[in-house]
Amino acid sequence: MKCCKEFSVRPLVVIFCVLACGCTAVPTWQPTWLPTYRPGGHGCDDGGRVYSRGEVIAEVPGCMGYGRYCNDNDEIISWDNFGIGCCEHEGQYYEDGETVTVEGVTCHCKGSEDIEPDPMICTGSSTAPVITTTTTAPQTAGVEQEADKMQVWYDNFTQLMAEMLVAVEKLGQCSAGPAASAKGT
Repeated sequence: MKCCKEFSVRPLVVIFCVLACGCTAVPTWQPTWLPTYRPGGHGCDDGGRVYSRGEVIAEVPGCMGYGRYCNDNDEIISWDNFGIGCCEHEGQYYEDGETVTVEGVTCHCKGSEDIEPDPMICTGSSTAPVITTTTTAPQTAGVEQEADKMQVWYDNFTQLMAEMLVAVEKLGQCSAGPAASAKGT
């Protein structure tokens, strides 16, 4: 029994102690999880790599860019650059300083720090573009007929469900009948 008290309690020592001395010992197990301790106690853990406070973890520059950094509270902060410093022209996005010429019209991007892409500054066209707006009235033709069809379907469905409920109730009475009656009817 003395040998159990002299050794530190580790799994192999416990087995040795029990076999050699015939004593019993209760092993103490080390935790299987790793502590979240960071060297120096400051920084952000990102997939096993520790970043210092204020350190940029990832950054993709440009209009469609994004990034992540470690803040002063040891939290990872993510951001995106969409719209900042870029322009939009006919559904396409361009970086600040980019120039594009299409059909004799030259457009230059002068992006700002707004969260919305700026329009490009275009020159070179002697004719102003024609902008037409067409407003269409909502299509109501056929809506009433569809509503009527849906009402008929709903009415038929509720009638069918009511008939099924009656049939289930009758089935329940029939199945309870032989077990409940002494005559077996």
